[in-house]
Amino acid sequence: TGFKSPSLYQLYAPGTYFGPIGNSSLRPEKSLGWDIGFEQPFLVQRARLGITYFCNEFKNLISYDSTQGYINIGKAESRGVEVEFEAQPSEGISLKAAYTRLEARDKIQDTDLLRRPKATLCAALSYAFIDKSTLSLSFNYIGKRKDIDYATWPARDVILPGYSLLNGIISCDLNPNIELFVRLDNILDARYEMIYGYGALGFSAQAGVKLSL
Repeated sequence: TGFKSPSLYQLYAPGTYFGPIGNSSLRPEKSLGWDIGFEQPFLVQRARLGITYFCNEFKNLISYDSTQGYINIGKAESRGVEVEFEAQPSEGISLKAAYTRLEARDKIQDTDLLRRPKATLCAALSYAFIDKSTLSLSFNYIGKRKDIDYATWPARDVILPGYSLLNGIISCDLNPNIELFVRLDNILDARYEMIYGYGALGFSAQAGVKLSL
């Protein structure tokens, strides 16, 4: 079970020229969820496959409407299947991958909930080399999802295209207390939006030192 109170902003934010925002009548969001699945190791415990079916039912889900501000959706549901795979093909190499197929619906309006991708794929590869050095690569695919273009009047539904992100990090432990790292984000310099009209960062690189006392 879950419980989420509306924030002060969602309750009391003043309206603008474009319409209301806060709604002092918002009710807390409640949810009930369950899942069932199984896991199967194989290759002498060097690999594992898991499949899970999950379902979450929401009452008074907090959402936003361009003409009403924040509102409660009386009934909503998200359900789907997740497949996970892990393997360690050799010493120092590990692989993880997970695929999720999701259906998230407003049960009152019989429409898709905003910004919930129907397909999500995550994969990560880690390789320990030389001495106390690690190279990690991660790949994430986020599928198409529904959003709203608030720049038009009235606001209109739009479909955000799917996108892929490739990230990497190289780290080296100089001693138990000092770690050097170089991190590369969005290596493919993908152009994407998590929310319609708001661009995200392109390729970026960071380097640093982590100290543990």
